[in-house]
Amino acid sequence: MFTEVSLSSTKRLLEAKRLMELCSNDKFDEEQATTDSVLKGVVYVLLYGALEFTITHCVSRTIEILNDKTLNLYEVLPSLWGLIYDSACKRIETAGTNKKWENRYKLFKELTKDKVIEQIESTLFPSSNGNIKEQQLDRVWKTFGLKAPMFEPEHMSVKQCLLELAEGRMAIAHGRECASQVGSLKTAGDLEGLYDSISRYCSYLIECFTQYINQEEYLQK
Repeated sequence: MFTEVSLSSTKRLLEAKRLMELCSNDKFDEEQATTDSVLKGVVYVLLYGALEFTITHCVSRTIEILNDKTLNLYEVLPSLWGLIYDSACKRIETAGTNKKWENRYKLFKELTKDKVIEQIESTLFPSSNGNIKEQQLDRVWKTFGLKAPMFEPEHMSVKQCLLELAEGRMAIAHGRECASQVGSLKTAGDLEGLYDSISRYCSYLIECFTQYINQEEYLQK
């Protein structure tokens, strides 16, 4: 069901792990220290890529699975209607004064109990632009109506790790700081802790969406 997502997520995580291993042994010469700092900084980029891939592909795979089912509109959670009627919502948002009421009529006319939901665009991601942090994840959770907690109670520290990862990655990707600057602030042990937390959370995300499909949490019950 989510096997391909899991395998691809693991591949990306292992690439970050391999890079960490290259800079795990501290060297005493200045040139090697600089190289290690660069590598540590790049770990942020690879690790963030693994996280973003995992959550976005969990979402797209879930939409694909829902698209393969024949579901009536009133069977599924109303929170999913924003995905189902994404194009109609966009028309309402962008319509001028002369079209806004017409577009509302078109949309609400379709909201009948016998309406079978049409194909949802699988590339939709129900959140605003920005790095993957607690706010973006919260919007995904609310849209799909996942019943599992967004964070494992025994691993709440991942919230801070998500923030740290996003800030480090953004600083490097947007050129505000060099990779060596970000990396020089972290020891190999610091990176190991960050990696373990994000890797565990990626696995947890896949578990949450697997449960969502298996237990049909998308249905009104």
